[in-house]
Amino acid sequence: HKYFEEYFPRAMQVATAMRQLGTDRYVWTTGSWLLYEYLEQASSDQRRQVEQAVSAGDLAWHALPFTWETETLDRSTIEGTLGFSQSLDRRFGRTTLGAKMTDVPGHSRGLVGPLAANGVKLLNIGVNSASTPPDVPPLFVWKDPDGASLIMMYHHKEYGGIVLVPGSDLAVAVEMRSDNDGPHSVEELLKIYADLRKQF
Repeated sequence: HKYFEEYFPRAMQVATAMRQLGTDRYVWTTGSWLLYEYLEQASSDQRRQVEQAVSAGDLAWHALPFTWETETLDRSTIEGTLGFSQSLDRRFGRTTLGAKMTDVPGHSRGLVGPLAANGVKLLNIGVNSASTPPDVPPLFVWKDPDGASLIMMYHHKEYGGIVLVPGSDLAVAVEMRSDNDGPHSVEELLKIYADLRKQF
């Protein structure tokens, strides 16, 4: 209810306000199931607004439906739930290559094959600061025994942050709010962009 009645409308308002300011954009990204389900339940006016926001690039989804407890899943369940993202991709003419999980600090290598087989190329994992993360670099390639691979971005003590790409001048900033806190405010975004410009 909160996502449908508060968060999606607020994300669209903030994205519009940022566009009107003219310098920086805001794209609110959520799990594919939430957006898929919203479009299934929304009124025709709400659906039209969200479709326009997706077309404008203001709302996006990643490949996963929500954060998984991967050890409870088998390959067919993983592949089946990727269908939400694939359905949205077909509907809006997109190709979703990235996925995100937060809060769950560790996942088994069995995740690599099904994600890679379904077109996922990057997995971003953010870890709750109360958890002990695995000893992995912030950016690496994760391979399974059959040769499938994912590019991994790993935030060790937070849900997001900045990852520097070795051997390049590229930095990737993943800006997250706390669990289920919804979209950023315009004020938060202006500060985020100002801080990034100071750093880079």
